[in-house]
Amino acid sequence: MSAIADRSGVGKPTIYLRWANRADLMVAAVADLRGVVETAHSGDTRGDLLRALAEDHDLYVAGEHSRFLRSVLFESVSDAELAKELEETIFGPRRERLAAIISQGIEEGQIRGGIDPEATADLLSGPLVRAMVLGADGFDGEGLRVHVDVVLDGIAERADAGVGSSG
Repeated sequence: MSAIADRSGVGKPTIYLRWANRADLMVAAVADLRGVVETAHSGDTRGDLLRALAEDHDLYVAGEHSRFLRSVLFESVSDAELAKELEETIFGPRRERLAAIISQGIEEGQIRGGIDPEATADLLSGPLVRAMVLGADGFDGEGLRVHVDVVLDGIAERADAGVGSSG
């Protein structure tokens, strides 16, 4: 709280007038990050996923809020209200965006039917959360592209689907 007061140019009592404790302040700060998460459907599922994940990379790993979000993630383990705000504001909308892109890819025949969009969204975003927690360690644009390629190559619609398959 002292660091926040110093940075904002006010005294700690002023901070405590608005927020009772550090946890309340963190919940409010996460809520301030709430915004519309755009879902683009260009007809290119791979490109749409790469754009969405690049935006997520900027937020989670490389952007101006990434250090704060890393702290919030660790704090959320023991604070249910903070965890809820983090899910509703940050992780949930981005997971929904990825799932919507995947669902669109299924509808357009780029991804085979029967794929669970939410589970696939989790597979795609997992390395970003890992990079958020442990550090980027080479997980940049190229690493992101390779990851998307591996996942999409595994779930892509096959031209020979059902022909000669042994189930």
